[in-house]
Amino acid sequence: MTDRDIKERKRAEQALRESERRMRAIWESAVDGIVTIDEQGIIESLNPAACRIFGYRAEEVIGHNVSMLMPSPDRERHDGYIGNFLRTGHAKIIGIGREVVGQRKDGTLFPMDLAVAEVRLNGHRLFTGTVRDITERKRAEASLRESEQRMRAILETAVEGIVTIDERGAVESVNPAACLIFGYEPYEVIGQNVSMLMPSPDRERHDGYIANYLRTGEARIIGIGREVVGRRKDGTLFPMDLSISEVRLGDRRLFTGMVRDITERRKLEQAVATAAEHERSRIGRELHDGLGQQLGGLLFLMKGLQSDLQSGKAREADVTASQLCDELTIAMTQARNLAHELYAVRAGPDGLVQALENLAERAASAQRGITSAFPGDRSVLVHSPAVASHLYRIAQEAVHNALKHSRATRIDIELARQPVAVALSVRDNGVGLPAQSGTRGLGLRTMEQRARLIGGELAVQVRPEGGVEVTCSVPTTIVDGAGIGEGI
Repeated sequence: MTDRDIKERKRAEQALRESERRMRAIWESAVDGIVTIDEQGIIESLNPAACRIFGYRAEEVIGHNVSMLMPSPDRERHDGYIGNFLRTGHAKIIGIGREVVGQRKDGTLFPMDLAVAEVRLNGHRLFTGTVRDITERKRAEASLRESEQRMRAILETAVEGIVTIDERGAVESVNPAACLIFGYEPYEVIGQNVSMLMPSPDRERHDGYIANYLRTGEARIIGIGREVVGRRKDGTLFPMDLSISEVRLGDRRLFTGMVRDITERRKLEQAVATAAEHERSRIGRELHDGLGQQLGGLLFLMKGLQSDLQSGKAREADVTASQLCDELTIAMTQARNLAHELYAVRAGPDGLVQALENLAERAASAQRGITSAFPGDRSVLVHSPAVASHLYRIAQEAVHNALKHSRATRIDIELARQPVAVALSVRDNGVGLPAQSGTRGLGLRTMEQRARLIGGELAVQVRPEGGVEVTCSVPTTIVDGAGIGEGI
């Protein structure tokens, strides 16, 4: 053997040793577990990662059947799987790989990805399994599924309509509330341009709005929100609150619109405005027809008194002066009542109680045969002026309805503090509610709107003993001035 042959052999041996060291380093440092078994399923080797995954030391596993790393029923069936493959060549997992369940030394089970390869060495068959513990991935997937289910449940049950569109304005998703608001089925909207939900001229201009925003970043409504007009499937138009947010998914832009039909709110606001206008008109008539005429009569008497005094008619002047006193008393009462109507609740936490007491007194004097009282708790304080004002107007409307329609002989106004709310009640012993006509009167709608404005709930019900009870309950946090602004 020449020196050259010796050098070549040493070089080959060195390369082999280097390859073995490299393979050993890969074997030792691999993140995935590697397990090698023979044709009988006996473990010949496993790397540190496999020991870590299954919780065994190498000497506890080598020489044992690999089925010890499996739960039942795979543990009992594994030898059959190998025998069937050796006999038929039909692989259940060899050369394929799939997700299976492993069993650790402590008996706990865990999900793992398993890929098995067949190796032939000197006429022997070996099988190498690469194992990856996917417990964390499964947890993440389960958490993601739970989050998706939670989000879907929120979308499915949300009161607001939710519509998602892409950059071209095409609808990608629509929730049940939006379908209910616009009157469409999902399949009728998804894939169509969102402008189908708008009236003209917004319908024709919408694509231009989106294009201008994508080009300039100048938003007309995105990230702002405002009141707009929507168009239902049947062509009817309705007012709605719309807020739009932009969402980026990778390089895609989506826009999500939150829609709330405010038709009923607009009707109720109009009802309150109409009621206020009626109230102003009524006070104007009382000023003109009542107090105005009373002052005119006083002027006439004053002129008569002046004439009597100038003529020296003392007896006639005395009678005229007495009439003036009576008429002035009536005029002052009328002026005081009108002042109560214009600003019934004086400033201060106890202002509502005093206003309700005055309301009960005026109700008793309004008609003969009516008894009215305020048996409520006089210690109830209402710190929010807005709440006090709306509660008084609700009581005033309920009393007015009872005087006008119920034929009652008694009306009680009560204010009581409950554990979590303050309840205002107006009860009468009249004939009860009128037959249902299919629509609610202006007075009832106005009371409902006032209750909503202060975060309360209004209930109108027939009393078992006869008559009607109107109750408005407002959370104590709002009554105490902590939960509502004063700009109602």
